[in-house]
Amino acid sequence: MHSFLLFCVGGMIAIGKSYYCKSFISANPNLSILYINFDEWYDFFVNTTSFQKEQWKPMQELLKQFISSLADQSYLKNEQFVTFYSNHVFHSTASKQLIILIEDNFYYKSMRRDFWDLAKQLQIPYCQFLFLPNSLQECLLNNSKREKPIPEPIIKEMFEKFEYDSTEYTFSKQSTIHSVEQLHSIWNHLLSNAILFSKIEDSISETTIPSKEHELDISTRKLMSWYLQNYPHLKPFAKEINQLRRNHLSQFESLLQKNYLH
Repeated sequence: MHSFLLFCVGGMIAIGKSYYCKSFISANPNLSILYINFDEWYDFFVNTTSFQKEQWKPMQELLKQFISSLADQSYLKNEQFVTFYSNHVFHSTASKQLIILIEDNFYYKSMRRDFWDLAKQLQIPYCQFLFLPNSLQECLLNNSKREKPIPEPIIKEMFEKFEYDSTEYTFSKQSTIHSVEQLHSIWNHLLSNAILFSKIEDSISETTIPSKEHELDISTRKLMSWYLQNYPHLKPFAKEINQLRRNHLSQFESLLQKNYLH
């Protein structure tokens, strides 16, 4: 049995990800789970009372370093890593396998793909789950019930940006969840269908298409960002430009899939 399993849970803001993750942990005392809510991870390592966008990427990279350090136990040399681990691991003696449960919005495919690549690099099982909202109104309603609601413009912007995965991609697992019981019932299915990287070579045929689509997604996003920064008069049309970019990516994806299969 593998000693680790990387399980990424993503979805829109105010869709109930934290509630489901915590309920799942409580309902499974036989599983050793390291629960990493990215907001808590960010707050732990960034000493600020407000979100700093420029710190987001470094904190993502630090998280990947932390996960890598778990594999060879080198995290024990980092006092902050040890403290975070101690405060966020549940049922630590219940199982020989540690489930690394990461909760974040993961609203771009590339964000989820980064952890898929990490699992491949570490040769550990990986599975992914996305909570799909029925509507923007559902997210806004849930948000209004929070103790500290998130500004509605942020939710609306993310709803427009959120990129769901094509079902043919091996690293994609997504579905709509409406109850904790439903989440529990699919756990064994997710676990049994986790991608196993016992050998890097075993996954080459599975990753060819998403790798090319992923590379194009990243490069076009960087290109778009460069143009918006250097040509400010284009910023009012950012949403339209991004939609065109996504439409072209979708066409490329379909063409690549057709050529790959034939």
